[in-house]
Amino acid sequence: MPVKNNGPGRYSRASTTRKSKVEPEYPQWAESKMRAIENRRLKELQAVVRDSMPEILAIAADEMDTASESIRKDGYSDMVHRIQNRFRIMRDRLSRRLKTDPLERDVRRCADYTDRRQLQEWQRSVRATLGIDISKDFFIGERYEQMLSRWAEQNVSFITSIESDCFDDMEKIIIDGFTKGRTPAAISNEIQRRFDVTKSKANLLARDQIGTLSADLTRTRQESAGVKEYIWRSSGDERVRACHRELDGKTFRYDDPPAMWYMTKRGKIYTGRHCNPGEDYQCRCVAKPVFDFNRLNSQAFKEKKQ
Repeated sequence: MPVKNNGPGRYSRASTTRKSKVEPEYPQWAESKMRAIENRRLKELQAVVRDSMPEILAIAADEMDTASESIRKDGYSDMVHRIQNRFRIMRDRLSRRLKTDPLERDVRRCADYTDRRQLQEWQRSVRATLGIDISKDFFIGERYEQMLSRWAEQNVSFITSIESDCFDDMEKIIIDGFTKGRTPAAISNEIQRRFDVTKSKANLLARDQIGTLSADLTRTRQESAGVKEYIWRSSGDERVRACHRELDGKTFRYDDPPAMWYMTKRGKIYTGRHCNPGEDYQCRCVAKPVFDFNRLNSQAFKEKKQ
């Protein structure tokens, strides 16, 4: 049955449709676990840098005492080469410390938890709303395994890239600082600020990626079952952005998601992005399914017992 679009968040309802009786939830545990994984590894990186700083400062002090002003301004002075060599040693040291870190295993566990929790939630929603059970085999298998494996591989790469970028930036901060005559205290403060930025970036990545995975699994399962519409549900706390708060409780189609915007003193500024719940940056919103009996895929459900 066609659904008439009466404007943003306003679709006509028919007697053949039924809203889910189960409120979906954002997988907070998985986000917390991802943050713990990232912070665990960043602590090792911070320890390696902290333990090596006395040696780096000694190198700089030695070179500054002996080098002329012209040499100090030369980006290829002995000091630069010695610091670069020290960072190579630091990278090797970090690699050894992280050799036994179960990064791949723990990231995959986050993916599996998110998948398992989403499937259980979907099962409860169908049972409570339609009074029937899902055909579980229809919602598992190779398609979902590929989604989980791809997500896990990407996030292992994201995490290791964040670590590598942090090391590169710290090396640059130290070399630039000493060649420009900055004090050791100023350089140390800049390194700490850079580390704080890295930690914040890692935590934001955890939220963004868990939200994305949960949204992908939710949409794939709902659409394969014949669900085309959903009710937007925000997390309902003070961190929800104005755009998503305004969308809360409104009904949309997966193939016609709402436009994203942010508020300024001049009013709304549209980003040009159209997103379903969980697809926008750092989004913790979820999609509450709206079942249309005329569109449901019979293969996705078990026949109701008489």
